[in-house]
Amino acid sequence: MGDIVQFPNRPEQQGAQVAEAAPRAADKGDRKEKQERRKEEQKRARAAEAALLRKIIAEGKVTFASGESERVAAHLNDIIDRCAKELGRGGVDVICRRIWPNADNPARRRGDLKVIKAPKKLLEYAKKIAQATGSSADDVLLEAFRDTRFGHLVYAQLRGEAAGPELEAFWVILSDTLHALADAVVCAEGLEAHMERLVALHGRYDLAADAISPSSGRLLGQPLANWNEHADEFPPIPSVVLFTEPKSATVERNLTVRDTGEMMPVRMTVLREARLAIGPADSLMAPVALFEFRSVMQLVGPTGPLRIRRPWLYLDESEVEVELDGVWRIADIPFDGGNPDDMPEGFLAEPHVAEVVGPRLATWRFPAALEAPLQFEHNYVVWRPVTAGTCRELLLRPRWEVALGPFAPEPPGERPDIFCPPGTLAEAIEVALHVDESEGLKGQLHAAANRMVTKVRAWQAELAATAEAAHRELRAKWGDCS
Repeated sequence: MGDIVQFPNRPEQQGAQVAEAAPRAADKGDRKEKQERRKEEQKRARAAEAALLRKIIAEGKVTFASGESERVAAHLNDIIDRCAKELGRGGVDVICRRIWPNADNPARRRGDLKVIKAPKKLLEYAKKIAQATGSSADDVLLEAFRDTRFGHLVYAQLRGEAAGPELEAFWVILSDTLHALADAVVCAEGLEAHMERLVALHGRYDLAADAISPSSGRLLGQPLANWNEHADEFPPIPSVVLFTEPKSATVERNLTVRDTGEMMPVRMTVLREARLAIGPADSLMAPVALFEFRSVMQLVGPTGPLRIRRPWLYLDESEVEVELDGVWRIADIPFDGGNPDDMPEGFLAEPHVAEVVGPRLATWRFPAALEAPLQFEHNYVVWRPVTAGTCRELLLRPRWEVALGPFAPEPPGERPDIFCPPGTLAEAIEVALHVDESEGLKGQLHAAANRMVTKVRAWQAELAATAEAAHRELRAKWGDCS
């Protein structure tokens, strides 16, 4: 591990560490109240997004691109099928009778949706289908229009940007293929049933510990498109790394092991980890392809990268847990260089975004870009829907700017026909999609899904056993009258 220098722990340092820990404990607060507050925040955000979408449709200044009206109709029919499945046998007839109450054969009217070209008419049907299925009108509308010109314009306006250029055909193709891959994994690994478990079961999944623990909240409580979650309360959905890239400059720091005073030089960088995930974009019960983004702290010591147990950090702190000689150790590293009055790397003082008072209200922050406007802190994970627009935005860039994830970059033998722009990250991902072996992108996504399904099934069995024991004890208290 290189030369180790001994430094004694000073009493004033220990006192400062205790003082710094107190606000963190207070920040946790009541978990259930936090979950309810975040649920309301997301509900307001989705309501605003849906309201903007309705306004754009009503103005009539935007038209569908080729094939988009059929895609919206297909989404609406998928919603009918999904909700009918929950009702059981005859569910389609029940829902269609509510949508077309005066039709002789309501279920056959679903075919009418496919020939509708007017956005306003499809908007009306989205409202009717939401009412007939008991779904949120906002969720149905957003899901139906997500990968269309209307959805792209909504997101551009929410970011304060003008609408982008016309999307070339290969972005639509790439988006459709990523969704097809997700659909294949959903079918093979039983992810629809997995979504039901996540919505039904109480618990909390800690991404760093890779473990589920008891909680008053559910494992999954909201759709994830254009949303975020803290790494300590991550929904247990599968994802694999597509690429990583720096979000900050690399700086030289000294890492000090807290219990021994040992010190070593390290190089510190914050990385942006872009992943392909499968989870609920607009409907809790419908797992689809998503882009997932994590901010990951990287520390490189004298002999190479150090393992960090919880690399998703508040960047105004200085504590990390690293693996040294096979043992996890708490260590301190001055993110701000140790001197907030002299910031040679361009540190900025920023007010803390969350509702926090006291020492963290205005703090020195490591200069690493966030996934604006969704990532509140670097220990939040962000999701965005996979669409032609997000594929273009994320993947139309030189391949050499990033490091690909740990999947096989291309299949053995002759290189497949590729249609994305040469030399781009999109081309690299497109090639990797042709790898059929377990080490390919597809194989890794299957493995990740299987691992998450197995973990949540085990948690369900544990909860069931605990409940059975508790109720057996309860029944025993009541006695036997026979």
